Amino acid sequence: MEKTKRFKKAPRSLKLFQEILSRHFDLLSDKASNEEIIESMEQAVEFKGANLWILIFAILLASIGLNINSTAVIIGAMLISPLMGPIVGLGLGVATVDFDLMKRALRSFGFAVGTAILASTIYFLLTPLSDAKSELLARTSPTIWDVLIAFFGGIAGIIAYSRKIKTNVVPGVAIATALMPPLCTAGYGIANGSLAYSFGALYLFFINSVFICFATILISKLLHLPKKQYIDELVQKRMRQLIAVLVIVTALPSIYLTYRIVKNSIVERNANLFLTREFRFPDTQILDRKIHFDRNPPEIVLTLIGHALTADQIQQLQDQEEFYGLRGIKLVINQTLSSNENPEKLQTLKSEILTEFYKQSTESLRTKDEKIAVLEAELARLKSQALPEENLFQEARAQHPDLVQGSFARTNMIKDMQDKTKNGPILLAFLEFKRNPTNKDKERIKKWLSVRVGIDAIILQTSVKRSN
Repeated sequence: MEKTKRFKKAPRSLKLFQEILSRHFDLLSDKASNEEIIESMEQAVEFKGANLWILIFAILLASIGLNINSTAVIIGAMLISPLMGPIVGLGLGVATVDFDLMKRALRSFGFAVGTAILASTIYFLLTPLSDAKSELLARTSPTIWDVLIAFFGGIAGIIAYSRKIKTNVVPGVAIATALMPPLCTAGYGIANGSLAYSFGALYLFFINSVFICFATILISKLLHLPKKQYIDELVQKRMRQLIAVLVIVTALPSIYLTYRIVKNSIVERNANLFLTREFRFPDTQILDRKIHFDRNPPEIVLTLIGHALTADQIQQLQDQEEFYGLRGIKLVINQTLSSNENPEKLQTLKSEILTEFYKQSTESLRTKDEKIAVLEAELARLKSQALPEENLFQEARAQHPDLVQGSFARTNMIKDMQDKTKNGPILLAFLEFKRNPTNKDKERIKKWLSVRVGIDAIILQTSVKRSN
């Protein structure tokens, strides 16, 4: 009898649970009328007058934010951007089989995208700042997380559109899905001749557009928005297949990019663990470590100071790589740096100074406290002689807009013992330009550097950036 009562109570409890879920997750309870939903979405499709001017100024704002690496400015630009309108309108047109709305949405979408890219390209052609900052680079490598952000953001956006009481969800979706910055990044790539940046940014924008549109189609069907016209089952089936193929093809490259990011992250973690546990040489320190995934095979490059490792010690390190999941990754150890004319290796002189200082200090000092005191004093001395490299570059660029990159290093001129003249400081400057500077420009730069840093002897080397 007790078992029978228990079974009778079970359906009641289940029904109560269903009622609670229905009451809390019901999308239809505060839904606006179908006419209001469709009208509000259709109004956002058109790009004329105010909408167009708002788009242009929002694009310029976002471009400035990317240019100066200001997150606040970028967010502000996304808040005022009307770009979501045509995308949501296209999704609504597909869901309700409104071919006229689909055509208008596609026209507005194409016009808006073209206008946005043109405005950002013009800005980046005119701005004197052409360095790619972190905010800009973040829009060049889409991943599966961008797909999920666009999809869930799109769902939130269409639900907000369908409510009787409008909230701030739609602006929030605009920020989360980030439609504006990728178009600005595409303009940057065009202005600076970097097709890789433009392609990556446009792919991110395409991901956002497709999955916002896809989310709109799903929620529109869930809300039972009425169809404008009816088509036969075969056409509907083909439309569903086309949408499915488009969604899959859009997502696949991002899945591959995500796989690479995750794989590289695991390699970096394993490499750090490997070096922490296995690199135990008291008289040798790692000055710099880099992992180059773009080489074949990938390389872990270590730059060392202190006592040189023997061949057996290096082989011992290489043998341990396999146990840390680093099979197939080459361990490259640089124990001495030779000076050369490559601007990327201008730290050579500083590294040699630190190496010699380390050897001398380890021979003369006996206790840890003494070593720390000497190292702190040496660091203070090096800081006092440090050049304001960033300021020098920006000032030089203000005078010569064709300047692309540069590097500056201070050292001492070492002369023959028979030469009685006094040794003096010397400034090495390596500058790369878009176009080859004239001899007059070079002399002007040398005179300016001499006055600016207070060093008479200036060695200037220039080069021209190769076009991609």
